Amino acid sequence: MRTTHPDGPHFRADPMAWTKEILDFCESVRFDGLDVNESRQEDVQGWVEFTAHLSAGNTDHSFTEQSIFFCVDGAWLYHSGTHITDEPT
Repeated sequence: MRTTHPDGPHFRADPMAWTKEILDFCESVRFDGLDVNESRQEDVQGWVEFTAHLSAGNTDHSFTEQSIFFCVDGAWLYHSGTHITDEPT
């Protein structure tokens, strides 16, 4: 929560409700790993492409995302991301 940019779409003004939302997610999904595929930065803006490996029960919920971060007072804050889908060949 401390690493989320306040102007990003995932930021919640109500920390109690946000905490509950995160805990509910954590109870239903297992985090299996994270691969950082690429990263770059320019001054106070940065981008990270990663693949998050998640599962719920026997179902894979892994995804790849291109995220944008902004440096605010020396801290990199997650703003938003776009899911990258594999195109069929």
